[in-house]
Amino acid sequence: MTIWIAIALAVLVTVIAALAGRGTIPNNGLVGIRTPSIQRTNETWTEAHRAATPLLIGLAIAVTIAGIIGLVTTSGSTDDTPNFIGLGLLGLDVVVIVAAAIRANTVARRNLH
Repeated sequence: MTIWIAIALAVLVTVIAALAGRGTIPNNGLVGIRTPSIQRTNETWTEAHRAATPLLIGLAIAVTIAGIIGLVTTSGSTDDTPNFIGLGLLGLDVVVIVAAAIRANTVARRNLH
């Protein structure tokens, strides 16, 4: 189950960032990468999400492939190996999402000057 959660999280975050980077999801207080620098203008919102999207696409691809491999190789497993794989993938999700947010915020701050 944790493998599916990791895959879903990676894909969901990637879709949101990509849509925000295209201007489909406007600057808002609910979804997206929300820091004061990023939310300052609609332009910084779009550019910041556009900058984060490549990292998140890589995340979604890597987690999906690793997750599917984990599911296939542990099919029928009676131990906790699938859960450990899922937790590892969730950890990867968190690390890359934070890195993408830092990149997005850096781009937004650079555009302020």
